Amino acid sequence: MEAALKAADGVAVAAARTWALDGSTTLAGYVVPYEPCADDAAKSAFASAVRAEISTLLPGYMVPSSITVLDEMPTTESGKLNRPGLPQPAVSTTGHSQPPQTDTERALASVFVDLLPITEIGRFDDFFALGGDSILSVQLAARARDAGLPVSPRMVFENPTVQLLAAAVEAAPRADADDDSETRYAPMSTSGLSEDDLAAVTRSWAGSADRGTP
Repeated sequence: MEAALKAADGVAVAAARTWALDGSTTLAGYVVPYEPCADDAAKSAFASAVRAEISTLLPGYMVPSSITVLDEMPTTESGKLNRPGLPQPAVSTTGHSQPPQTDTERALASVFVDLLPITEIGRFDDFFALGGDSILSVQLAARARDAGLPVSPRMVFENPTVQLLAAAVEAAPRADADDDSETRYAPMSTSGLSEDDLAAVTRSWAGSADRGTP
């Protein structure tokens, strides 16, 4: 995974480490861009672009739960990477919480809250930093579809905040959300899915099979 981060477009240096958060172990990625990001919004956009790129190369379980953009990596006195010195991922990618602004954002925010261990979410909060993973991204897409929003798991990986995902939903033709041929899925247990979620995922996969999608 660290090699994939280093190979991503615009990344000068990359690292990864695990964190024990809320009773579970999560994988966190860290990148330093060649060109410094001007502000938190630029860092969020860069992290999303890196996630979108590596999600086409790695199975879902190897995609980090968070990607933090740093100005520089922490180092030891000898100049080597100080891995324990990497900062704990922030819950919000931008450091502040702004409520959803549009009907699409509010509908997606409701799905985020239903799936994640949170009671509210800001439009810039990152799905994966809040505990989302590849399995939950499938559930999110299924529930969003049930709400009439054309969302695919790939769209979640490429647009992990409420604001970005809502913009993608509103900008993309409905057919784009149905095309998941480039998405790689990790082997998945269905034990965490409700009957409604499982039925929705089954319908989605059946539709892909009918279209000849691998």
